Amino acid sequence: MKTKFFLIFCILASATTLFAQSGRPIPTPETTPSQVIENSKIEETKKELPPCETNLEEYIYISPRKIKEFSEELNRYGNCGYRLEKSNKIPLGVREPEFNSAFFAVMKLDAPNRYEYQWFEAYNPGEAQTRMNIRAKQGFYFKASYLFQLVAANEDGSFSDIVTNELRSTYGTFLIFEKKAGELKQREYRVLFTDAIDRKIREHYQNNLNSSITKGFRPIGVIKEGARFALIMEYDTDFLPKGEYLISTSWHIWGLCKRLTELNKLGYKPIFITTSMTLVCRENSSNQNDLIFYTYSQPEKINQKQFISVTSRYFISGIDESLDDLSTNLIFVSDKNQTKQFEYKLHKMTNVGGRPKGIDKYDALRQPPTAEMLAEFQNLLKQGYVIREILASKEIYILFERPKK
Repeated sequence: MKTKFFLIFCILASATTLFAQSGRPIPTPETTPSQVIENSKIEETKKELPPCETNLEEYIYISPRKIKEFSEELNRYGNCGYRLEKSNKIPLGVREPEFNSAFFAVMKLDAPNRYEYQWFEAYNPGEAQTRMNIRAKQGFYFKASYLFQLVAANEDGSFSDIVTNELRSTYGTFLIFEKKAGELKQREYRVLFTDAIDRKIREHYQNNLNSSITKGFRPIGVIKEGARFALIMEYDTDFLPKGEYLISTSWHIWGLCKRLTELNKLGYKPIFITTSMTLVCRENSSNQNDLIFYTYSQPEKINQKQFISVTSRYFISGIDESLDDLSTNLIFVSDKNQTKQFEYKLHKMTNVGGRPKGIDKYDALRQPPTAEMLAEFQNLLKQGYVIREILASKEIYILFERPKK
């Protein structure tokens, strides 16, 4: 028996010596491979930032190409007091790699506060939840998420799906987390599946959601795994959930509008809308008799529509199953009991329609806005318009709104 123990000791000692001689680090139980990867991503943001400009606009528009460049731009301006306000990305074509994506964002000046940003990717809810909570322990909190499709390059340079028969493995989500300088408050995150055609499975997801709501978690975002959507749940002592949440299906735009109208009569208002799942919330059952109609429009035609009042805006963009289709569905909530009216401006930040021959539409969408486009962007803000959304359609639009005079 003593001989066996001696042999085992010698083998372990030899292995340790070989690791040391080869120059390879000896892993310790306190550091897992996943933590090493996360720490390296976190260190990416701790680079020296350029000095801030003296004359700062209240709003700025940025359009970096890749997710890493997007994070660098967010941190550059976040260090100068800007905070991410609205963002979007180009929905990717099925033959386009995620590293060719382009991001579009509006940041608002919030000085003297300063902000720091981190990004990471996740391919399933479990991975997303783990990476969220690693950052939450450092004072970061969820800010935005974007769908991408995972593809690989062929030998001839073309692109094809990595997995053709397993849709679950072909999609991922970029997530952006934000931290206010000097704030050390920690939050906690969960990711819950909510998407199911089968009624019994949907009831199971509803029970999971109800349980999380009871424990103080509230839904704040959406991620996707394959054909299914999942909710990002956040626990924050300053923002506890209010009301009753309900998971509903939404497979077609017309059926969605009909279903939302029915739910509104019961007092529910939409929180998140995807191509196959809708989350609604009812805070006060006394409002169940409000008369609200839901409609939709392509953004190019929005100025041709007439609205009595618009109190909320919900849109489906960037998470559509058909990633080749650069259309955006807008759903307006119009309350006939109110007399306040709004007017809208759709401002183009790209010129895909006027691109030179031979230029791909995706390449045209990725081009930065011209000086004239940026000047008009600032001009609309000076006219009293506020920014409601950034829309990725045939062009990149910013949807402006102001009360009708």
